[in-house]
Amino acid sequence: PEDVYEQLKCGADKLSRGTVYNTLRQFCDAGLLSEVHGGGDTLVYDTNLHEHHHFVNVDTGELTDIHTGSVHIGQLPALPDGYVLDAVELTIRIRKSGL
Repeated sequence: PEDVYEQLKCGADKLSRGTVYNTLRQFCDAGLLSEVHGGGDTLVYDTNLHEHHHFVNVDTGELTDIHTGSVHIGQLPALPDGYVLDAVELTIRIRKSGL
């Protein structure tokens, strides 16, 4: 959200951070974007809405898609009574070695 805000605040019209955050939230609620949690309190927004997983570079915030066929999860924990599985989303946080 901060990257979007920084790019848009230079425009002719004034724009608040709240407007950017609210608009991104509405896009997510409408199914146009998905939120991916990066390192710390960082959020990254993804336009690929097909089932997939992610690498997130915690230093740069760069998001890289991982095809679901590349990930094999052997066993999930038992779900609480009365619940069904909706989705499994794997986010692998990475950083360059030696930094």
